[in-house]
Amino acid sequence: MTFSCAKGASSPMSRRPCCPSQDKQVSLVPLGSRVPFVFLSLLFLLTLLGAGCARQESQPARVGRTTPFQFSDDLQRRVLLTKRAERVVALSSSFAQTWLLAGGVLIGVTSDAFSREALGIGEEVALIGTIKDPNSEAILALEPDFVLLSADIPSHLALSALLTECSIPHAYFHVETLDDYLAMLSRLTTLTGEEELFKKNGLDVHQSCTEVLAGHTKGESQSEGETYLLLRAYSTKVRAKGGDTMVGEMLRQFGYTNLTELHPSLLEELGIETILKEDPTHIFVIPMGDERSAKASMEHMLTSNPAFKALGAVKDGRYHLLPKDLFHYKPNNRWEESYAYLAHLLSQ
Repeated sequence: MTFSCAKGASSPMSRRPCCPSQDKQVSLVPLGSRVPFVFLSLLFLLTLLGAGCARQESQPARVGRTTPFQFSDDLQRRVLLTKRAERVVALSSSFAQTWLLAGGVLIGVTSDAFSREALGIGEEVALIGTIKDPNSEAILALEPDFVLLSADIPSHLALSALLTECSIPHAYFHVETLDDYLAMLSRLTTLTGEEELFKKNGLDVHQSCTEVLAGHTKGESQSEGETYLLLRAYSTKVRAKGGDTMVGEMLRQFGYTNLTELHPSLLEELGIETILKEDPTHIFVIPMGDERSAKASMEHMLTSNPAFKALGAVKDGRYHLLPKDLFHYKPNNRWEESYAYLAHLLSQ
């Protein structure tokens, strides 16, 4: 069903029309402070007090609280917010957490956010569908003043026309690496006016990750160009993933090569002959969906095909099941834990 935003329509309880008039002009630049003549005279007479006030007046306003803020999202779209966003909807649990880490408050999230207890999403927050199938009618009913969407999900991209028609500011983000997360957090903390949280949940995390990488000691048998196989295990299938993923980028920084870069055909089908020939040093598995069913699917693949048991990674304990919180969901302020977890496995 196609849901449109009727011009000027609003509920009795609404703070503003769903689709405000497009004729209203918004200033892109905050007006400068105007100091009355009487106050200037007082500053002249009271020099010390005047100096202190002058210093206070010279401080820039906290962007995002009362002043307009403009930035480009990860689709290079121009995004303009004229005030601090207070009614925010996030269409993924990872983006919901990033907004919370930036000091924001949420009014609507997708179902995956409710399934992660660590986020502490309360009953006052509305459910607006799933990450793959967000409910546009539920989103508009909340009358958000900012919406966070993924640049990689088609259903999110399809919402842009409707949100634009309804004059609802929205931004698309692509987060696959630590640098991507830092770029998103930087923009969001500027928007909330909580720049100190960028240091706590961003820069400090980056420094810790740098220290983990610098302190990593390669195993005695590790040589240059060693490979790994990265798998995603679903309840009914297992698929290989490439080096352009979050885990793949992290392992690249540790000096490992994804096996699919040497044999791209593995992305389409897990060819056991190719895997046996290359005999990857490590095999990493990320469970998807129901974790118990995914583990059972992986165990079945290993036990039903004796060839997998012959792999060195399986025989020597270099077959690793990765926790979803650190390697499926974006770790956000826990990136250091993700790097440390991999460093421990690779050093064995």
